Amino acid sequence: MSKETISEGRAFIVEYKSRVYDSPAAVDAFKVDGNTGKAAFNVCPAVPATPSLSTDVASKDYVDGAVKMIVAGGGSDAAGIATKYLAAIGAVHAAAATVLGIISSARVLQNLYVDMATAPGGADTYIVTVIKSVDHGSTWTDTALTCTVTGAAKSASDTTHTVSVVAGTLLGIKVVSSAGLAAGTTAGIEVI
Repeated sequence: MSKETISEGRAFIVEYKSRVYDSPAAVDAFKVDGNTGKAAFNVCPAVPATPSLSTDVASKDYVDGAVKMIVAGGGSDAAGIATKYLAAIGAVHAAAATVLGIISSARVLQNLYVDMATAPGGADTYIVTVIKSVDHGSTWTDTALTCTVTGAAKSASDTTHTVSVVAGTLLGIKVVSSAGLAAGTTAGIEVI
């Protein structure tokens, strides 16, 4: 596929997961900024709940009965020896909890993955925990989704635990670093 600037309101075709979506249906799935001409996912294009084509079965181009999304955050700077919070991917660590997503209906959180550009080093650790708030961000609680990046490692995951959440739950990601060097963090969880 070629990359091009799209003007606001212009018809366009999008290929997503081997399925072609054409305008105007694609307009619902993508948002075009009238000032910059850049297109971005507004929502993930709908894929069928069951395979409709033989190629769907081979490519898994369908949703296995559940809506899935990813909530992710990042910390581009060194965390230092502190408790910090991930913000938007590419942004620096935040000093206070940052909302990375809101749950629209009862869901389950799973599969926390963390990747870092700079390892903690030595015996230092970088503990990543998904946090949630059910009172509009007034208080935040740790969930069971947590993992630790240690020493020379640059990644970790928690694929064991799951957490049930209700509609209106705010999500964030907390980090507790014992390392001054750990930096360039990206973390994400799956919401099903």
